Amino acid sequence: MSQTTMTITVSQEVREEIEALAATTGRDASSLCEEALRRYLEVQAEQIEEIKQALRESDDPANLASDEEVEQFFARYATARHN
Repeated sequence: MSQTTMTITVSQEVREEIEALAATTGRDASSLCEEALRRYLEVQAEQIEEIKQALRESDDPANLASDEEVEQFFARYATARHN
């Protein structure tokens, strides 16, 4: 995989944490940052896909609660909350 340089700005605290982790693990700060960014991007991609799937499902009226079902749900919730 080819590599490129990217400059980012982080707080002094984050920089110190990265440097401390690098020293503790014997890894370089760049590889730690790349791993952290890769994991973050994976999580974001999964969340976006879940949102897209939910939106596709919501396009089908059969997957939505009717007005009556919503009213019944909140009525039960209100009753349970007051007991």
